[in-house]
Amino acid sequence: MRKLILLFGFLILNSPIYSQNAVQLLKSISKPGTKTLYRVVNLPAADYLIGQQALLSHSPTRFSAVNLNSALQLATEQSVTAGSLGSPLTIYGPYRYLRKVSDASEDLNLVNPAFTTAWKNINKVGYYNGAHHIVNKSVIKRIHSGLKNEGGHPNLEDMQRDAPAIFHPMHGNPNYTDVFHNHEEQYQTYRQYGIKAVMQLQIKKINQVNREIGLDDISDEMYNGLMQEAELWCKIYGMKFE
Repeated sequence: MRKLILLFGFLILNSPIYSQNAVQLLKSISKPGTKTLYRVVNLPAADYLIGQQALLSHSPTRFSAVNLNSALQLATEQSVTAGSLGSPLTIYGPYRYLRKVSDASEDLNLVNPAFTTAWKNINKVGYYNGAHHIVNKSVIKRIHSGLKNEGGHPNLEDMQRDAPAIFHPMHGNPNYTDVFHNHEEQYQTYRQYGIKAVMQLQIKKINQVNREIGLDDISDEMYNGLMQEAELWCKIYGMKFE
């Protein structure tokens, strides 16, 4: 298993920071019926603590860090064992990470039986598999158009894939367009205050929806994890956090 993550890291070891973050879901060789999520993040070396906090908030099985001159590469592996996938509404991370988690949930042996219906409902939500960006993709595109960094202009698709995301059963429901697609409000909030304020705005709106349909608010632990992911995202792509 360690050879797999070393190989995964080696493939991008000498790459620039932008567009080289990745998440992979692989079957475990040593433990049949188990899968492993691998995540690699490249960021400025000065931002190690921010990256460490964000990645460790997911309680990975392994964590490693490699210095690449002025840059740093962090890697984690996380076992997905039988019955280990609980409520999708407690899972957060970059959009690309959630898409791999939803892939894992298609193997119902990995899902806690109490949440089988919840995962089936999440995976019915079209192409998105129930995962949606906290900061809307269109807003990210507008922010991206104004970014100029020493390392060059970041790739838009990668910037969107690395954006903080959650699962929500009302994503795609037209009744909640004002909550999930309030583009102008999000963009103006970013311009004035930064990504942290946009995250706070959207989490408040999502909690309001949750109460309407009988779900719990986003927990303090999940809120803190989302903010850590948001700050990491900002550091990688040169955005204003606050």
